[in-house]
Amino acid sequence: MLTRKCAVCGKQIEVSLPYSKQYIYRKPKWYHLDCFTAVTTPRTHTGDWIAKTSDFVRSEVSKDNICQLFYNHYNISCISTRLFKKLSQIYDGTYKGLAQPIPPHELYDILLRKMDYLDKNAAKKGLVEEQRANYDLAVAMGSYSSYKAWLTKIEAQQAENDEELKRRQADPNRYKLRGYVPSQKSEEELIDYEETIE
Repeated sequence: MLTRKCAVCGKQIEVSLPYSKQYIYRKPKWYHLDCFTAVTTPRTHTGDWIAKTSDFVRSEVSKDNICQLFYNHYNISCISTRLFKKLSQIYDGTYKGLAQPIPPHELYDILLRKMDYLDKNAAKKGLVEEQRANYDLAVAMGSYSSYKAWLTKIEAQQAENDEELKRRQADPNRYKLRGYVPSQKSEEELIDYEETIE
């Protein structure tokens, strides 16, 4: 078991494989997750700084979730350097043929949403471990544009629902008198991401 010293509290961190959610490595220092959030939680900082820090923590947690997915679902005992390099190129947008960077939380969401489809494909093609991880990443990169379009539609629906709610709250009597009933979209009418991709 490897140990590293926390840059904040000085206590030992047990660095384990597979990667744990209990610590963060930010070159060149190691941190306990609690220590890192305590140090990065601003007391007098601006909202922009808070947003950047929370984005960083969300990104690190999503990267960790992707690694955990590879370890648990793909039965990979050790993620190769090639796969880590490929992931970092996907996050940065420097991977060959990739038009834009894919944030880790969106990549993780795509992988989870398409997991049934990916499982069926892996069974048909006989893909295992790292071969399957590479194939699934390629499928996720290919479906990113349709995923973004789906997210845009969902955000537009949410904005429309928020506006309607504000109007109703501003003057509830007006809508009651006219017998106005706001349109509520049923579950079947909502856009299904898997159907838009396939």
